[in-house]
Order: sequence, then C-alpha cells, then structure tokens
Amino acid sequence: MPVPAIRISLPQAAASPAEARHLISRFAAENDLRSDAALLVLSELVTNAVLHGAEPIEVCVARDGDLLRIEVSDGGNRADGVALRSQDERRPGGRGLHIVNSLARRWGTADTDFGKTVWAEIVLGERDTESVADAASSKR
Repeated sequence: MPVPAIRISLPQAAASPAEARHLISRFAAENDLRSDAALLVLSELVTNAVLHGAEPIEVCVARDGDLLRIEVSDGGNRADGVALRSQDERRPGGRGLHIVNSLARRWGTADTDFGKTVWAEIVLGERDTESVADAASSKR
C-alpha cells in the first residue's frame, strides 16, 4: 500500500503559509491524517521559510507509521542558523520554533544541494487540541 504523501511548491510570499495550510488540510482530510498540531507546525515552518529563507520553497508531508513528517525546504543556505532563540517579550516574532519544539516529537534541519530543509515529526492519533491551544497562547 502506498504511503500517503504530498509535495507542493510555494512562492516566497505572505500568502504562502495560508496556502500551505489549505492544501495540506485537504490532503490530510482525504487520507484521514487530521492533526491540528501538524497544521500549526506546518504554518510556522513555512512562515520561517518565507521570512528568513529564499526561493524555491518546497513542502513535503508524508505519513511514516504513526508519524506525520513535515519538511519545508528553501533556497537559503543557513541550516545551522535555524535554532531556538531566547524569547524577548518586547519584540514580535521569534516564537515559531518554540511552538514547533513543543508540538513535534522531534525536529531538525539538514543542508541540501539547493539550500536547507527544516523538518518535524508529529504523532498521529494523539489528542492535540489542548497542546495546540497551549502552544498558540505562548505565541502572544
């Protein structure tokens, strides 16, 4: 049986996180892979690629057993620059990877021939509504 997977290309544009959420949400519904946590993690990773990366931006989402693996690749060349930062309440932003860190079983980065990939693995089947609410409230 084939593993459900989807790959999409996105422009480096402000609308790309919403477009990614829409496309991946439809894919997840069609394959019984719904996860609020996965959509939030996807949104954070695509937002980071738009703000800090370079084109091309590619998203790949695939099921691997009880995990949903989300990969966001971009043309930026600084995988080592992707790291949790200390949160400064006086500045907006800077909390995306903290949200990813709190929702993903694990996450990481990889250098590629064309830039970098940031990936995260979300456990399917866990009730994630409370976790998402907690993670989203930390963004404020």
